[in-house]
Amino acid sequence: MTNKLLSLVSTIGLVTLSFTSTAEAAMSKPNQYRETHYYDQGEQIKNQSPLWTKDKKGTVLTGEQTVFIQQNDVLLALDPTSGKEKWRFSKGAIDYVEIINQQLFIHQKSGNLSILQATTGKLISTIKTGKNIVSGIDADKSLVYLIAGEYPKKSILAFDLKSGQKKWEYQRDESRYQKIEVRNNHLLVHTVESGAITQGYLYALDLQTGKALWAHSGTNDLIYETDQNYYFEYSGFMGYLEDDMFVINVVDKKTGKIVETYRYKDPNYLSKNGRISYPAVDRAVVKENYLYLGKGPKLYQYDLTKNPSSSAPFIYGYNVDDGAYSGRYEFVLGPYNGKAFYLSGEGLVGTVLGKDFVGVGYEGISNPITTIDAYDNGLYVGMTDHQFVALNVETGKAFFKSKMNEQIKGTTVVGNSIIVETENQVKAFPVPKEASKAIDQKQPLLPGFTKADAKISINGKLYDLKTKPVFVENKMYLPFRELFELLQAKVDYNAQTKKITATTAKSTIVLTPNETKALLNNQEVTMEKMPFIHEGVTYVPLRAAATLLGAEVKWDTGKRTVFIEM
Repeated sequence: MTNKLLSLVSTIGLVTLSFTSTAEAAMSKPNQYRETHYYDQGEQIKNQSPLWTKDKKGTVLTGEQTVFIQQNDVLLALDPTSGKEKWRFSKGAIDYVEIINQQLFIHQKSGNLSILQATTGKLISTIKTGKNIVSGIDADKSLVYLIAGEYPKKSILAFDLKSGQKKWEYQRDESRYQKIEVRNNHLLVHTVESGAITQGYLYALDLQTGKALWAHSGTNDLIYETDQNYYFEYSGFMGYLEDDMFVINVVDKKTGKIVETYRYKDPNYLSKNGRISYPAVDRAVVKENYLYLGKGPKLYQYDLTKNPSSSAPFIYGYNVDDGAYSGRYEFVLGPYNGKAFYLSGEGLVGTVLGKDFVGVGYEGISNPITTIDAYDNGLYVGMTDHQFVALNVETGKAFFKSKMNEQIKGTTVVGNSIIVETENQVKAFPVPKEASKAIDQKQPLLPGFTKADAKISINGKLYDLKTKPVFVENKMYLPFRELFELLQAKVDYNAQTKKITATTAKSTIVLTPNETKALLNNQEVTMEKMPFIHEGVTYVPLRAAATLLGAEVKWDTGKRTVFIEM
């Protein structure tokens, strides 16, 4: 949760900033100016006392309605509002604690792994691992996996959750195991290995046997996946990416082969005056099938289903010279509530992503930031002066502030409480009523996205759509659910498979957002453009609608009407 530090300058009064939002090919459009209000840093912000404070000596975890705090050899389960103890675990020295699927995995230095129900503390089972040091735990429905031992004799162990028997052990000399994660049929193992050079490696192990199926060097985090492929951030040889902002290796899950490499270039890498803009990004974020790369004052939006060599990014950001000003802007959070959050010379600002940028300045941010997190309409910020500020995401106004005794490490929301972790303590604060309000989680606009003031005619009968059709890159898209419900179809959405099914009297249609393949009466059809989700609505291309319906569909520009004849 910790972001890089950047010195901020306090600002008073009203500031006018210049914003642009363009596709790469249209970067020469005139600037659009909007006003941004920054609160006077001297304005009074309410001081809030904590609901409770607890010392910690070890791990802090949170469940659905519980806060877990390790105090050396004791793990406390606390009510998030009152801080009262629900139950405790105290059966000897604790080595490592993890929460997975509302179960607590507590490893003790005695070599026992205790598995408890997180809500009640009831013991489910105890597994004898025979290890006194564990530094990572993950689990699926049948096995639990551990990083155990000390370098250079670390290993990965798998135990059966029911019988407690060891299933397998995997070990590589000179490997420093950093992280393990269960994905599909693989256990992904992240390591750092020493040899002639020291660099990172990724191994995919078979979950049932521990056999290494494939490996890649220099690979970092898994950032996205489809049914067929993993998308890994590639760190480069010894962390060097040459002139790339960001690199993704698309890896076939079955074979481990790299089927494609996505290289994201900075369009402004070489400016007109020959200056070189350093290509590293401040932050990379994946939401749905979009990759957002924040670099200085710019935020680049890419479609992860397309190779960037053949598709231009959608660019948001301040209209400033990257080489001269990139150090004054850092992308730290978002997109969230349709905003990207930046640290700048003026403080913390949330820029509204769309055609016309509007900046929201945030009150009380006058020092470098150590943590920033958002939950519902609450934005929670910790600073290097140990000040904690709770803010309104939509308005930028501070709800309250509180001075800590030491550096803030992170925040989370549990129930009606904000849980703030510092170096040696945990404090709880009440969630302001306005902060708990659910807010619009709309995504930034897609390239060329405009809503169409249009009606729809079905077999001569005119309808006003509640959700307007949209244009994306001059192609019209119709709201799938509303369209098919007008046609008396039953529409179902499967959250697990992310497939949408529409059943009419004559046909059954199944489609998946961001995929061009669809099923029409169990026969595969290919659409020219893929459906997509925007603000919770699935849109389908106009031509695809015609194919799926077996109907004639036309758009009359003069009448601003979509005509459908069955």
